[in-house]
Amino acid sequence: MNMHILSCWRNLLRKDRCGFTMIELIIVIAIFAMTTAVTLPFLGNFQQRETVTSINDDVVRTLRTAQHRAMSGEYDTRWGVRLTEGEYTLYAGNSYIERTVAHDRIHRVPKTIVFSGNADVNFLQGSGVMHSGSGFVRIDHPEGVALVITINAVG
Repeated sequence: MNMHILSCWRNLLRKDRCGFTMIELIIVIAIFAMTTAVTLPFLGNFQQRETVTSINDDVVRTLRTAQHRAMSGEYDTRWGVRLTEGEYTLYAGNSYIERTVAHDRIHRVPKTIVFSGNADVNFLQGSGVMHSGSGFVRIDHPEGVALVITINAVG
């Protein structure tokens, strides 16, 4: 190993170079740039899918919490979830308008996320059945990523 280092130093003094040529460096940089250019769009799409999936999981968990609280008769009232721009709210009451604000649990989401379908999902006290029978909530990201939550008598 030391012989190789000494050989390089001798060659350096003789104007023979040890190392990479300019062509080799340009080729490596070009390969790196092409690999980066190909993977960046996939990374962005992955992040959007993960954002929508995470929000979907949180909304499902909140809907189940509302249903369980309604079934258990917590605070002797119905429970529901209201989905609006930039947030969704777990609430206690016959409707979002008639709710007890002190029991609200607000969850913020990015403004790019759009909820559609049932904006107010309310579960009946005791049975936990959705007040309107069944419905759905759609979660959309402007880049085309969407998930749908179906709500029926079982939850």
